Amino acid sequence: MQVKIVKLGAAAQTANLPEGMTLGQAIDYLVNSLELTIDAQDFANSKVLVNGFAVDEDTVLKDGDTVTSTPPKIAGGN
Repeated sequence: MQVKIVKLGAAAQTANLPEGMTLGQAIDYLVNSLELTIDAQDFANSKVLVNGFAVDEDTVLKDGDTVTSTPPKIAGGN
């Protein structure tokens, strides 16, 4: 299945993932994959949305989904 991978501040890319993969499995796969030119490690260290919604890592991805990495919230500041 094809899933769009978006990291804020970088160009969106398409990843080919096995059918039935969960979000958690996809993150692990992307971190260890050489398929993407973005730093997929950021997905393991940030909030990840699927189609604009926060979901559990057990959510099964579907063909055409968009997985977005957003920066982690930083405490402090005014």
